[in-house]
Amino acid sequence: MWSIPSAAYADTMSWPVDDIVTAARATLDALAVHVAKLHPATDAVLRMGSEWRAILDVVSERGIDIVVMGTHGRRGVPRILLGSIAEKIVRLSPVPVLTVKGPESRP
Repeated sequence: MWSIPSAAYADTMSWPVDDIVTAARATLDALAVHVAKLHPATDAVLRMGSEWRAILDVVSERGIDIVVMGTHGRRGVPRILLGSIAEKIVRLSPVPVLTVKGPESRP
């Protein structure tokens, strides 16, 4: 899932949306090929918009039975300012959610 910063942040900027989508699709497709070797039932979805809402929409639309997602493990002020997509998914998901800390967030 991906999104462009709101107009308040991007008022004077122009975003190369087509280039962003093309790069995101290429990266996602390459990753999906790799993951599918280990887990053949893997599917990759690319959507623009609110990340947490898009994830929950895909869960409902496709009958997903578990969500696995990475987390930065932010705490304190950064978490308050930036929010936590993973936390929102954990709270709102109708299916189990497994969160995994990335190497950059491990002690």
